[in-house]
Amino acid sequence: MMDQEIAASALYGFVEGFQYKGLAGAAEEILAGEMVESNCFYAMYGMMDSVDVLVNDITNFIDPAGEIKWVNALAYNPSHILNNVMVGYEMCEGYTQVERLMALFSLDFALLGQTLGTDITFLISDSAGMQEKFMEFAAPCLEAITENAADVAAGVAMDAAGQVID
Repeated sequence: MMDQEIAASALYGFVEGFQYKGLAGAAEEILAGEMVESNCFYAMYGMMDSVDVLVNDITNFIDPAGEIKWVNALAYNPSHILNNVMVGYEMCEGYTQVERLMALFSLDFALLGQTLGTDITFLISDSAGMQEKFMEFAAPCLEAITENAADVAAGVAMDAAGQVID
């Protein structure tokens, strides 16, 4: 079962994964007291906070004091959530991800090759044993490539030899 805390943690991890760190990993260690989160993190934090307030207003629709929170539930909190989504789109560079998806779906082979190469290299080098799993997965493809490559090379050699003889 996925509760709200797990969903929030998953969203924060997803946001963290989409942020480019550059050479920050090679820089010297930053003390925890000096660490500052990105604007993307704060935008997602604000969105999660707005969702929390909306859920609280819906669950406590009628306040113990007798107040009915219909304006908060129908207009005020959803407008804050929409605002935070727009801020998150800008601060988390959502437009970059949309452009990449558009390029991948339009079969931009250079980007597709770069993305696959980067992802495969990351998967092979990041986790122990992933290279063996990848090689097991790719074994039928590699065998087919070697068989076809030998056949094609033999055909090209025969054609070249036939042209030289003629």
